[in-house]
Amino acid sequence: MGTTPEFDPSSPPPPTADSSSVSPSFLPSDLDSTSPHNRKFNYDERPVWLSNKYLPDRTTLFLGLVFATLVFIFYTSDFRSTLENYFYDSRIKWMPASGLSKDIVVITIDDSSIETLESDPLRLRIDSKNRAYLSLRSLTKAASILANTDASAIAILMPEDAFPAADLDMMEFRDLVRYDPRMVIGTTGYNQLKPNLGKLPPELQEMSDQVAGFETFRPRATSIVRALPYTSFRGLTETETLPVKMAGLSHHTFGAQQGFYFLKHYPTAHFPSLSIKELILNPDVIMPQLKGKVVVVGYVVNRSVGFQTTEFMVTNTPLTGQSETKSKSIGTTWLIANAIENLMLNETIVTAPVLVTIAQTLTVAGICGVPWVLGSLTGSITTIVVWIFLLTIHSFLYRWLNLSIPLADTFLATALVSVFAATRRLKIELMLMADKEASSSAKSEIAATQSQFLHGFAAWLKQMTETTVALIKESSGSKSEDPDTKKIYQHAYAASEDFREYLETIRQIPDMESISKRRIIKQDIDLEDFVETIFRRFDVKSKARGVEFVLDISDDAHTIKSNPQLLDAIVFNFVSNAFKYGPDQTKILVKIRKIATREICISVIDHGMGIPAHLHDRIFERFYRIRDDRMYKTKGTGLGLYLCRFFAESLGGRVEVVSEVDLGSEFKVVLP
Repeated sequence: MGTTPEFDPSSPPPPTADSSSVSPSFLPSDLDSTSPHNRKFNYDERPVWLSNKYLPDRTTLFLGLVFATLVFIFYTSDFRSTLENYFYDSRIKWMPASGLSKDIVVITIDDSSIETLESDPLRLRIDSKNRAYLSLRSLTKAASILANTDASAIAILMPEDAFPAADLDMMEFRDLVRYDPRMVIGTTGYNQLKPNLGKLPPELQEMSDQVAGFETFRPRATSIVRALPYTSFRGLTETETLPVKMAGLSHHTFGAQQGFYFLKHYPTAHFPSLSIKELILNPDVIMPQLKGKVVVVGYVVNRSVGFQTTEFMVTNTPLTGQSETKSKSIGTTWLIANAIENLMLNETIVTAPVLVTIAQTLTVAGICGVPWVLGSLTGSITTIVVWIFLLTIHSFLYRWLNLSIPLADTFLATALVSVFAATRRLKIELMLMADKEASSSAKSEIAATQSQFLHGFAAWLKQMTETTVALIKESSGSKSEDPDTKKIYQHAYAASEDFREYLETIRQIPDMESISKRRIIKQDIDLEDFVETIFRRFDVKSKARGVEFVLDISDDAHTIKSNPQLLDAIVFNFVSNAFKYGPDQTKILVKIRKIATREICISVIDHGMGIPAHLHDRIFERFYRIRDDRMYKTKGTGLGLYLCRFFAESLGGRVEVVSEVDLGSEFKVVLP
């Protein structure tokens, strides 16, 4: 059923005699439907060790332990940084659009330009996938044109493989760049975040002050680039990276800092652009447009960058998303243009002080927690509206103030407060319902309200659980942890999976209760094959515990006309309960007979602990749990036997139980 026996984050509440997952202790197990008088909801029924009125109830203790586990995982793993990156990317996408850049012009090197400009195959260089680079002669022509413009700074981004040291045009290109202080050559493969022994070609060494790296230093090629370094190493010398050097050329007061700066990303359409083909073929038209601009020349199609680096000429950003393929990425030329403009205009993202984050967290958690007092629907809607409003405000802060207030801690606090408030609200609503007169009309109202609340609340919690499972799974795979941390991940993931399965069951209750309104399709079922198939599901577990399954079927009861899905749910629940609550080294018998009323009776007989006679009707109520220490460690939701009875009645049959304490039980389903 997807449970992990060794994971026990708290002392679980006593379970039911069914085959489902754990049932929360705040659900109504004490509402006696058989009594003609209203029985008060005994909410405070606790073990002796919790009888003191000053101690918290079991629900609070359970939630406290779960919350403590989540907080521990949140702050000791990559969970927090993964979530913060998610919010960072979301705010970038929500950020209001801006107009065209007034400071940057991008001159693109694309396949069309290379095909048009390169007529001499001897001057071309080819990468590992037989894709042509722009020749150094064409690049020199472009640099010569740019040198005669009034551009404030010029960056020429080239992969190292596109700089052939033996090319005859290298000397001319070198001299052209060396005598124009506005020009900077950007290269990959020569600069790294940590010191290395790599060397530039001799021609580039002569003008090393005008050579800078533009690697993005991604941990993986598919990683999203959110930050770039101020400095990196060329050989053993620390030097400014290309965007920093370009910002210094445009604004002489700009100075490099240590560490990384976070980018405020703009879409590629933000930057005015033209192809290098247009520049070379129509220089008189293009040159006036570059006056006072920072010009960035670079590839916008993928090429190999060199054997010394793992960088690529394309990259993933929050706007493009994470992609394994190069087709959905953008050229690093756009990324560098983005970084240059950020630094020139002082638009890099600045993180707010810790006190601002704390104030935001307390305010948002309080606003989201208080409305649950007014009702579950009010609380849910308020939480959603508050977070939409919060993300919108943060997007405007990104756009206009370049300010980032971390949201991961606020999200954690909101989730914990909302779950706790929702739990308390549910308990209050159930207690108020249980105090009403137990007439048939009151029972119907209670059942309808419970179903409506549980459906919405379980669906909301299920979405949160699925997000938590995905984030835990992503964080656990991002790096290797020590054995204790791995064990915590395994327990957290297993618990989340169990909780998700349990919530899915609750969410479907209203749909299950409407099954009688639909036409149930029946077909002939071979009961011998049917039961043997159910037995096979327990092969591994039964061998481990020494449990034997036996089928006793009469000759006149081999076939029944029924719905296989509903019948499977009934028989599987009966067999699973017999297996779970029975001892090791025992026998479980499934007996099938045709009785006098010409009905088929399927019985599941075990030699387990048995059920007291006064509880034979109660165990088929929704969410009822037997309070018996012998069953304390076995999980259950209190839904299994309830659904068995419901499905049997939907098929026109009934369920029965015969049981004695310490002797065993016989669960029967009788069908026409």
